[in-house]
Amino acid sequence: MNDENLERLLRRYEPVPPSASLRARVVGTHGSRRAWPWAVAAAALVVLTVGLQAASARLLRDVAGAVQPNAQTEEVDALATMMGDADDPGGAARQMIERRDADRALEESLAPVATTGVAR
Repeated sequence: MNDENLERLLRRYEPVPPSASLRARVVGTHGSRRAWPWAVAAAALVVLTVGLQAASARLLRDVAGAVQPNAQTEEVDALATMMGDADDPGGAARQMIERRDADRALEESLAPVATTGVAR
């Protein structure tokens, strides 16, 4: 069997094209769909996502702010107990802890930035 025989056999089984009305329906509806409803839905999802991210970030920041003083209060109470400060519970101890935290923050802000090893 050669190529000519094969092509002749295949031409015998060529499919029948669709009717004119079916072709018009299929080809005609392809370009008539509107994209704007999908664009509006996508924009709404983006806005919703950004809004939820911002709200959760604010909530996490508020929770972290609420938790942090409790940790510091426990530390002040422990230091006051060790100092035996019964007359002014937490007065001197609180000042010492606040001073230490302020010193740490200052040291962190003044710490040199790590270099990447670039020779000068």
